[in-house]
Amino acid sequence: MSIDENLETAATLTDEEICSQVIQSEEEPSDTEDDIDDDPILSAPYHKEMLDALRVLNRGFQCYGDNFDLHYSYENSAHNVIENSKTQSRIEDFFRK
Repeated sequence: MSIDENLETAATLTDEEICSQVIQSEEEPSDTEDDIDDDPILSAPYHKEMLDALRVLNRGFQCYGDNFDLHYSYENSAHNVIENSKTQSRIEDFFRK
């Protein structure tokens, strides 16, 4: 009585078989290589994140004192973006959800 006759096993590979598998894998482009090259899709930062970053930069420009006018123009642009993206909603819209 032989119990292990139907047991699945893996045979040891020869050097030639290993080399041929490596060569085949190098020749065939894989999907993972394409995914690595793609840039990740960045979501828009929250307004608080933008303002926090501006505060940190403001502190840095105050300490080092170079080109504060450029930072001031970025700060104004960020505040304009934030103000223009605000929308007034009605209380009824809140309760409909």
